[in-house]
Amino acid sequence: MNAPQALTLGLALGSVGYGVASVLFFMSAYLLTKTMKIGTLPKTQSRVLLIYIIVLFICSTLVFISTVYTSWNFWVSVGPNWDFGEKLVFGRIEETVVFLANEMADGLMVWRCIVLYHESERKSRIIAGMLICMLVSSIGEFSVASCSS
Repeated sequence: MNAPQALTLGLALGSVGYGVASVLFFMSAYLLTKTMKIGTLPKTQSRVLLIYIIVLFICSTLVFISTVYTSWNFWVSVGPNWDFGEKLVFGRIEETVVFLANEMADGLMVWRCIVLYHESERKSRIIAGMLICMLVSSIGEFSVASCSS
């Protein structure tokens, strides 16, 4: 498989993934607004979760737009000097948005595990500790990667 075929395949798979994420976002937002009206969850918790998923969706949209834009510029300016690692416009913004989305997703995972294992305090602490260690390590990874580039 050559580079243009790989780029097209990656863009197609990314588009399908973004479509799935979009459907899940709209379903989750609808259900959260519905539970706020019914009152099955505390309104504050529902509002925080709604804002949280909106920010995550905005992050994924920005990353998808950046990917499409970079792919478009590849097709427009295909040449021997074009570098795959080159960030045309979004550069640091894309890296920061990906980092923010990953940290938010990891934080949501920690919260979900604490909620799931709240009855077993020891198990909850062990799992939360492991996940927080992973969260902190990804912060370090981002710091090293952003300083080296």
